[in-house]
Amino acid sequence: MKHLRLLSPLFVLALASAACGGGTTPPAATPGHEAHEHGPGSHEHHGEGHGHHGKEHDEHQGLPAPVKDLHETLAPVWHMAKGPERAAKTCEKALAMHDKSVVIQNAPKPEHAKEAEWKAAVGELVASGKALVAECEKEGRPALDERFTAFHERFHKLVEQLEHEHH
Repeated sequence: MKHLRLLSPLFVLALASAACGGGTTPPAATPGHEAHEHGPGSHEHHGEGHGHHGKEHDEHQGLPAPVKDLHETLAPVWHMAKGPERAAKTCEKALAMHDKSVVIQNAPKPEHAKEAEWKAAVGELVASGKALVAECEKEGRPALDERFTAFHERFHKLVEQLEHEHH
């Protein structure tokens, strides 16, 4: 994905989201790009025939229960095709996702996670969950995709803290 570093982070995120099944246009449909966007050094996860989601389930099996619980609420909504149904489901689950992020924040820090990084990642997750809930309460929800994407990013940033403890 080195060639994408010069593009805006939001565009790169949208492209990564599409590769993960969250977008409506697969990367193969983008002129000048091959269907497989992620190089061998990439941090994206890939499973057999399911974007990154098939392998993601395997990798998330060892997560602490509160983190796994949030993932089980977040993943099905995140992987829906964008549109009115996904927007409605996102807002239906927003408060539960925020509450589950607070449970993670109140749970003991995982043994091998670094204290400062863990606290920062959990704080960002909780704040983005709160912003998502607030967005769902707004008329027209103008920044819903942006807020949901931020929450998803913060979740993966938190999971990275746990994955690094095993390397």
